[in-house]
Amino acid sequence: MWRNRDGVKQMAWTFSRAFKTALFSGVAASILQPLAVLADPLVYKTPNVISVAGSTSATLNGTTVVNQGLQGMARLPADSTFDFAGDTFGAFSGFALDLSRWRKTATGYVGAMYALPDRGPNGVSSVAFSDYAARVNILSMAFTPYVSNANLPVSEASQHQLQLTMNGGFYLRDFNGNVTTGLDAGGTTVQNGITLPSPAAGTAGAGKISLDAEGLRFLNNGNFYVSDEYGANVYYFDATGKLLGVITPPAALVPRDASGQLNYTSLVDAKTGRRLNQGLEGLAITPDQKKLVTLLQSAAMQDSSSSQETRTNTRLMIYDIASSKTPANPIADYVLQLPIYNSTGGGGAANRTAAQSELLALNDTQFLVLSRDGNGLGQSVGNNPVFKSVLFVDVSGATNIAGSVYETTATPLSPGGKLVSSIAPAQQVEALNILNTAQLSKFGVNVDNKNPTRLTLTEKWEGMALAPALEEGKPQDFFLFIGNDNDFLSTTCVTSGVSCAQSVNSDAEVLVYRMTLPTYVDPQYLAWMIGTGPLAVAAVQQSALSLAGINSGNVAAQLNANRRAGGSAPGTFTPWIIGSFGYVNGDNLTSPTGETGTRNGFQGSIGLDYTFSPNLVFGGAFGAGQINRHGAFGHDADGYDFSLYGRAMADGFYAQAGYSFGYANFDNINRPAAYGLTALGSTSGDLQSAFVEAGYDFDFGVAKAGPVAGYQLQWAKIDGYTETGAAGGNVLMPQTIARSQTLMAGVEAFGAFMGVTPFARLTYNHDFDAETRYATFKLASANAAMASARVAIPHVALNYGELGLGVQGRVGVGVWSVGYTAQLAEGGHVSNAVRVGYSHAF
Repeated sequence: MWRNRDGVKQMAWTFSRAFKTALFSGVAASILQPLAVLADPLVYKTPNVISVAGSTSATLNGTTVVNQGLQGMARLPADSTFDFAGDTFGAFSGFALDLSRWRKTATGYVGAMYALPDRGPNGVSSVAFSDYAARVNILSMAFTPYVSNANLPVSEASQHQLQLTMNGGFYLRDFNGNVTTGLDAGGTTVQNGITLPSPAAGTAGAGKISLDAEGLRFLNNGNFYVSDEYGANVYYFDATGKLLGVITPPAALVPRDASGQLNYTSLVDAKTGRRLNQGLEGLAITPDQKKLVTLLQSAAMQDSSSSQETRTNTRLMIYDIASSKTPANPIADYVLQLPIYNSTGGGGAANRTAAQSELLALNDTQFLVLSRDGNGLGQSVGNNPVFKSVLFVDVSGATNIAGSVYETTATPLSPGGKLVSSIAPAQQVEALNILNTAQLSKFGVNVDNKNPTRLTLTEKWEGMALAPALEEGKPQDFFLFIGNDNDFLSTTCVTSGVSCAQSVNSDAEVLVYRMTLPTYVDPQYLAWMIGTGPLAVAAVQQSALSLAGINSGNVAAQLNANRRAGGSAPGTFTPWIIGSFGYVNGDNLTSPTGETGTRNGFQGSIGLDYTFSPNLVFGGAFGAGQINRHGAFGHDADGYDFSLYGRAMADGFYAQAGYSFGYANFDNINRPAAYGLTALGSTSGDLQSAFVEAGYDFDFGVAKAGPVAGYQLQWAKIDGYTETGAAGGNVLMPQTIARSQTLMAGVEAFGAFMGVTPFARLTYNHDFDAETRYATFKLASANAAMASARVAIPHVALNYGELGLGVQGRVGVGVWSVGYTAQLAEGGHVSNAVRVGYSHAF
């Protein structure tokens, strides 16, 4: 599908849209309409009821999803559960989980849920419609899965593996800060230049937005979308519930009467556009937060007939929200054929469409769709449930009708319910059958609506959400939460102080299944991979570059100490040893919680110089070191280097250079991961380093001083590795290359006093290798293209000023030195190091 990542893609998409509009218009459309249908919906003439105690599976396009079974329920009594406003709890027309708060505990899981009721009670005694303000209820969650094969007692008390507790909420407010209403949209109102559904002028609630909320999906920043039945709109709110924008549907779905006028009411069907009370029930956001997906509950008016079984060809639309949160048009529009069934399950002809009630995006081409009948507790006594299932849907092979006359006009894509042959619908397979009596019976639920009890499976299931199982050995296991819309059916129903009491209690319920979903990309896993994966790599790169410079720093220190001591006699060998300890209190890598890491480590080198002449020295060295980085992105690193080096001097001028190569290991690499987990890893890498330094010592009698300048290259290739410890959030870390190129300039002074030689050096070091480097990270377990992301690696080298102070002296033909170095880098990052060395000529 089109991704619109840059201007070229945008131009291509615009051209494609115009081309398709021209292609499908006029004569072409009139030719295509009567063509024979090539695809037919699934048909269920008898009840789609099974009795399987164990797991079930389904395969589509090479992907097998597994339903491991029902592992828990929640039940909130309809006659005693009230929301934050004191109104009867309208349950789950839609819901979303606050995944940032989902955690695994010693006994189960905890988290939070955002629950969305619809427009309020209606058609109850004297209450035709309610002036019910749309709202979001917040509930805390505690879940302990029930995994035994034994049936629990047939009792409401057996249905509380998921504990839900009311914990506040907030109203949804329009552009002007006013609450919405559930009153019928007999008129319109205009806000921010957008014509929106509203009660008719002169009636109660006029001027408010009429909102029959059905779908709820959050972005990672806390803002969220709500889909609607009245206008088939999608409303975009900030985290407090204030309206920020509106996505209006394509022209084909805007409800209009026979004269072409807007017809938002839910009392009379429109001529074209969405069917009354059959708006955007399905709403999803792709895991990468870049696309919004909507799904019409059943076929548009022009795509069906008066017979309910012809409502099968519904529409799944995808919007690009990466650049605009309220885009004008979808970038993709697909047909999904909903199953059809016989309402009595008696084997007769199919006479109903299993309209969909919710949508989840597994990635950007695969979805879970909740498709169901209208039978069960809450519906009139009689028909038992026939079809209530979650479909696994793939649009990768479907025809994209975005921009065609099927989208931009009311041209039927399925006249009389028959899909035209030019359109390939989405593929689907049943992933989960709710009507599994073996699993429902485990928790005391029955499907006998001819003799209903309070434990009879309810009519409307309309909410879905996923949360990970957080098990290391089963990284693609997730809990699928399915909630019911109880339509405010309560013997104590009240809203805004007005009684809406009814003769039946339909409790708010949630079913919790455990699913294996190989292609699902969990949004938190993905977000934390993108957010902290590059930081973990950068932390390792920092240590790698430091280890690459083990010998560079020590060799330069030895050469300078020897130079300040007057050099060694020609023809002599000078073995030497230098050790250093460094500490960095805060680097330029900050964890998501604001923590800045610290590093400390020891580096030591031994070497051997040979003095060819008073002006020429060559040598070699071996160095080893270890670094411990603490806090977020911590690790233990050790490495070793081999070096060759040399120095030339003449009349106060000197120049020296060295080259090193080596190897490093990195253990206990930790990364803050999603859901409070910590990802761990280990890897290794190759190291190289080179330096050149030159200076001139002016003689001032008791002291010498002069300018110094230099260049240093540090290079490391870090091998890729796969993390453990973060369940589905483990990342396949890429191989990366780190490099730092620094130009140094400053001054040095030293002199002999009382048998010792103090020295000082002040330099500025400019890292000019500022090229942004990228790497591709991938969630290790998710089998989907969206599980990968190409991300910039933070630059690990900084410009810094360095002050070096020390003292050295002679003991016979030996030279000892002690030095301290402080570095102040950009951003106020400070590092300190102490270096001690000794050389002995013979």
